[in-house]
Amino acid sequence: MAKKIEDNENKEPSEMPDPAANGGDKQTAVQRKIPGNLPYLTASGTLKKALDRLIEAQRPERFSVDFLENVLKLSGGAARATIPVLKKMNFLGSDGTPTELYTKFRTDSGRGMAAWQGLRSAFQEIFRRSEYAHSAEESKLKDIIVEITGLKSTILSQWLSAAHSTLSNPTSRQISI
Repeated sequence: MAKKIEDNENKEPSEMPDPAANGGDKQTAVQRKIPGNLPYLTASGTLKKALDRLIEAQRPERFSVDFLENVLKLSGGAARATIPVLKKMNFLGSDGTPTELYTKFRTDSGRGMAAWQGLRSAFQEIFRRSEYAHSAEESKLKDIIVEITGLKSTILSQWLSAAHSTLSNPTSRQISI
């Protein structure tokens, strides 16, 4: 296990093994923790699909891989990796139980505020550096992320447009991460 961590220390997130590809087994996969503790997914659009679909789905007692695959119809490693992101957004408790914020997000009247609160929770360091990150130009947001993470700016281009779209319009029904 220690060898895997050493081997992966200097890799960009896109080069990292996907922990969810092996059912989230921490013994067989290591996901790199990037500076600033910013969440990331290996496939763009996965979180958007999950958020769009959870609006229509019945609220589960526990948000699990089974719920993700059989109710939301999202499968594979990239889909499974949305669960930790939803936890970081405070949509799910540590045991996978949907929170009040999850419930608010499912309502038309609460969706915008819940999305806003979830983004601020998941991307605290970005909002700490720019209170108005949601209205910042994409280039400014990219600079903030490069400052926080130390990652190459070319790596960020793969998903930054989608993230910027979400930050700039958190009240939209269509979430674009």
